[in-house]
Amino acid sequence: MNTQKLQELQQAMARDIPQLVACGLISMEDGLPVAGYSPDPNLDLEVPAGMFTQAFQATERAFEYSNWGRVDELILSGPDYFIILFRVGQAFYQGIACRTGVQLGLVRAVFKRYVQQVEAALEEN
Repeated sequence: MNTQKLQELQQAMARDIPQLVACGLISMEDGLPVAGYSPDPNLDLEVPAGMFTQAFQATERAFEYSNWGRVDELILSGPDYFIILFRVGQAFYQGIACRTGVQLGLVRAVFKRYVQQVEAALEEN
C-alpha cells in the first residue's frame, strides 16, 4: 500500500469538491482512516470514520440477510451536511463529507475520476 500516494489522492479529490468537509479512505477492518484530508485542522477523522464504518457494515449485513447483493454506495444526509460512502475493493471505503448544496453528481464524478488511482495505490508495495 502506497500511503503517500493515497494521501495525495485524498488532497486532490478535496480540491475538486467545493464545500468539502472531509474525505478519507477507511479500512473496514478497524474503521481507521488509511489516508484522509479535511480543511478543518481540528477535525479528528478517526471519530466519523469509526462510526460510519459501523453504518456501512450494518447496511452490508441488511443487504446480505435480504439477498440484495452488495452495497456499493451509502448516502447519509442531514440538514447541513451529506456523506457518501463508496466501496473500494473488499476491505475499504471512500468517505466524502460535504455541506449541503454541493451536487451529488459532482461528488460521484470526482470519485469516479480517482477510484482507479486509489485502487492502484492500495496494490502498490
